[in-house]
Amino acid sequence: MGKYGEIPVSEYTGVPEISIPLYTVQDGELSLPLSLTYHASGIKVAQEATWVGLGWDLQAGGCINRVVSGSYDKEYTVNTAWVDWEKFFSQDNMPFVTFGDNSVWGGVQENPNTIYYKPSLYQDLSWGMGEPDIFQVYVCGHSFAFILHPNTGEPMLVGNNCRGYRVEAMDSYNSSWKITDTEGIQYLFEQDGAEEMTGSGLNYITSWFLTAVVHPQKGRIDLEYETEGNLLMRLQPSLYQENVEAEYVSSIVTSGSGTSAGWPSTELLGVHSPLLYENSMVQKKYLKSIKAGLARVDFYKSSRQDIEGYSRKLDSIVVYNTYAAEEAVRHIAFSYDYYQYTNKGGDYMNDKGNVPANDYRRKRLKLESVSVNDELYSFEYDDTPLPYK
Repeated sequence: MGKYGEIPVSEYTGVPEISIPLYTVQDGELSLPLSLTYHASGIKVAQEATWVGLGWDLQAGGCINRVVSGSYDKEYTVNTAWVDWEKFFSQDNMPFVTFGDNSVWGGVQENPNTIYYKPSLYQDLSWGMGEPDIFQVYVCGHSFAFILHPNTGEPMLVGNNCRGYRVEAMDSYNSSWKITDTEGIQYLFEQDGAEEMTGSGLNYITSWFLTAVVHPQKGRIDLEYETEGNLLMRLQPSLYQENVEAEYVSSIVTSGSGTSAGWPSTELLGVHSPLLYENSMVQKKYLKSIKAGLARVDFYKSSRQDIEGYSRKLDSIVVYNTYAAEEAVRHIAFSYDYYQYTNKGGDYMNDKGNVPANDYRRKRLKLESVSVNDELYSFEYDDTPLPYK
């Protein structure tokens, strides 16, 4: 869903609106439309398919996606006082480091004899703590973003699309959120709907899914999720070449352990062609059911072949009337195949990183058709074979 906030569907962006309405869940004054949408902004090589196929997304409520800027905000404890950050970012220019005890970078001197000697600031910057993470919100057709104030930790709305919304953390760990709109309707993103990623010693929440919509007077819609296991997400590496002439920040940070402050480390000089990739485990959450008034919507899924681990594809959605005897009133079925793949362009992850060339990296889930009761929607795509992920 986050892609719809980054590249909105509009004539201005050139992205057409491709949407298939499936069902609308209602209770009191609340309504929650379910639809299938395709984002025609293009497919990237490393892009994985959702549980309804490559490029497709099931719009069923909303989500909050964390976009990590630099390092995950809670990965590293910031040592620099807020007043020093304000002083640093208030500089009109950022001069380069020069050798010597009185060198200046960004208006912060490294001379220990002055009050501006802040080695902790250099260390915080080297860990990517100079920019806050961005939280992208997509809920019921609306999108906006917020950040957490680096000093107070309070949510701060950013952009012009956030007017009238209020964001609150529901606990001190920021594991749950409550968003209130101009009509007083509350959207809850609780921990039961949160996805966690584990990799390189980290364990943090990457996304929160909508768990409830509550009207101030009349109506409530609850969304339930389930976890069947972890997905192995192999983050695709970047191949590039760089010529490192000097690394000043590292030398300043390590000044207390023997490296002369302001002088480059010799092992960092020269041409480097790094190839790095990372394996991360994602505790994937799948929508299980939606309950509102006398209606219940169940989601049925099965295994797939294009993502390693306990990955699932959506097979069907069944709407039940629970007034007396449980009766199915709508049935939505999904039919899939996999895109063709090609060896053209090679397999650089196998050549350089010794990563096996298995089906997980060759196949991509393709949605071929959707049937809503007796109405059938079928799709045709460009049949050019796709390269390895």
